[in-house]
Amino acid sequence: MIPGIEGQDMTIKCTATGGQPQPDVQLVVLGSTYTGKQSAQLTFKPLSSNDGYTVTCQAGYTDINYYPLTVSAHFHLKLKPVLSLFAPDTLNTEETKDFDVSCQSTGSRPAATMYWLLGQQRTNVTSDSTSQYIHDSSTDTYKVISNLKYRVDRSYNGQKLICRASNVAGNMETSLILNVKFAPSITVENKTFAESQSSRQIQSTLDSNPPVNTCKWHHRSKYGEHIRDLSDNNQILTLPTVSENIRYHDTGEYICTAENGIIGINGQLKQTGSGYVISNAAPVITADNKDNTTQYGKFGKSTELKVNVYSIPKYSSIRWYRANTYLEPNKYATKEDTAIVTDVFHGIDVHLDGYRVTLTISNLKEDDFTNYILRLYYSSQFVQHEVTLESASAPETPSNFTITSSSETSITVQWIPEFDGGQAQIFYVEYRISGTSAWLHQEIKTSNKLDTYNLYTLSRLQDKTTYELRMYAKNKFNKSQHTDIEKTKTLQSEAQTSSNAIIGAVGGVVVVSLIVCAIIISILIFKKRKGKKQTKTNTGFYENSGFQNMQIGDEYEEVVSKSENVFFPDTQQKQTSTTYESLGTKHAVDVYDDLENRKGLPSSKSTSKTYESLGTKDAVDVYDDLVSRKGLASSKPLVDHYEALSTQDKPNLYEELENEKGSL
Repeated sequence: MIPGIEGQDMTIKCTATGGQPQPDVQLVVLGSTYTGKQSAQLTFKPLSSNDGYTVTCQAGYTDINYYPLTVSAHFHLKLKPVLSLFAPDTLNTEETKDFDVSCQSTGSRPAATMYWLLGQQRTNVTSDSTSQYIHDSSTDTYKVISNLKYRVDRSYNGQKLICRASNVAGNMETSLILNVKFAPSITVENKTFAESQSSRQIQSTLDSNPPVNTCKWHHRSKYGEHIRDLSDNNQILTLPTVSENIRYHDTGEYICTAENGIIGINGQLKQTGSGYVISNAAPVITADNKDNTTQYGKFGKSTELKVNVYSIPKYSSIRWYRANTYLEPNKYATKEDTAIVTDVFHGIDVHLDGYRVTLTISNLKEDDFTNYILRLYYSSQFVQHEVTLESASAPETPSNFTITSSSETSITVQWIPEFDGGQAQIFYVEYRISGTSAWLHQEIKTSNKLDTYNLYTLSRLQDKTTYELRMYAKNKFNKSQHTDIEKTKTLQSEAQTSSNAIIGAVGGVVVVSLIVCAIIISILIFKKRKGKKQTKTNTGFYENSGFQNMQIGDEYEEVVSKSENVFFPDTQQKQTSTTYESLGTKHAVDVYDDLENRKGLPSSKSTSKTYESLGTKDAVDVYDDLVSRKGLASSKPLVDHYEALSTQDKPNLYEELENEKGSL
């Protein structure tokens, strides 16, 4: 075996040893014969196709054509790798996406090493690749497959991606052209326009693959407020023509928005670019001064008048005037500060980088509350703005606050208004019930004429209640001190007086009714006990009258029981004291009246009449009255009453008591 490397010089030499005379040597290589005395050699660059070819060497004598010695060997070469060419030779990709590509090497001995090189700088990106090795034992050669996964940005568009296979025998390369698609990259130029420049254009540049040449234009402030959309969709924006005094409204950021169907590295389909445009203008008193044309100060204090200004280029000087008099700096101090101001551009409130001009006035006097003029000079011209200074002092405390009168539910107060502090004032009366902490207040819109008494009546108050009152004045800036507290008591209402009288009368009725009930109960108990003592005396009487085997004691027990049931129909009481305690005012008076009504007597509703009809009678007299209402003659001794009862009368009396009990 004769080793060699494909494509590199190799020398083959054959030498014969000994022989007399010197032998001739023949070297047969690739069909050619090379001769020499004692030795022969050949130097050449083998091809891959020469691999495995047999070389023969002979030693002998040419003259007699005799070659007794012959030796053979074959080539064993190190072979270069062979790469398959890319087809097609263009790789389409996007800058936001990875691509996959494969490269294959064959016939190498030893196995090839694969490399990936990117762009003009031949950046080695092999580390992002993987390789697979396959050995062919029949030829002792290798096939190598390499795969690359990678992502490129737009800067590699149109450049090459190279695959390289290499071993000791040599190397080989093949390449692709990258077609990198990317979303638009937009740049907009910054511009400054003179105030007098009427034609104004803004240039944009769009870089994209595939290309795009239109965009949508938007105008916004430096601080991000959207001002307007423009209808011009060209790469070059022509601003609408406007009058010179409002051209500064075109100042701001101009944004071009474009798309080509490719997602950008920001993850968005629509891409934007912007530039800042400045349109010069004379000094401008901005719109945020609209609500500050009147400003305020306090007597004896210092105050500041402030005006916001926008000016590009900046004004050259500042002057303040009162009427036509220039304000000298001894009492008046002027300063300026950078500030974010607000103006209106194309109907939209926007924030701008501007200035705040301040006039400080010390020790305010009455004549300082007047009009002031600010002048801002540029070139030989100026713009001016007028500011009015008004007083912002708190109103003075109302004087002579007093209470003039009070009724059951109202209190009337009076006071004299004092100086209102330079602004319209409103009065407030505060009041509370004496001994409480929370004040209630009542707004009063009335005359502000000085040195004139004002009256106001607080209503819907409680009667017979002590109130504390005070007041103060208030204007748009502050409020005065409170007056001293005044105190008064509302009157007692007539309705309350009548109510008290009624309550007293009802209370008297209740007491008397309780007394009457106690008397009635006592009478019944007394009658019950007396009846038991007369049992024996009246036994014969009842027998003669047709009452068989009935005892007087039982009859009286029934009478007492029925009487008690009249007064206490729903109560099971065994003790007299307990019965008395459970007795209510209504039972005491009404039940007695019912007894009278049922017997045909006039009703006694009032306490006084009840007392008169019962109070002077003892227990026996009351019972006599019950008997007399049946038409019987009254008799003092208890026995006489029973003797006077006939057989017919006695049952009727009990029946009526039963009826009365049932009707309750």
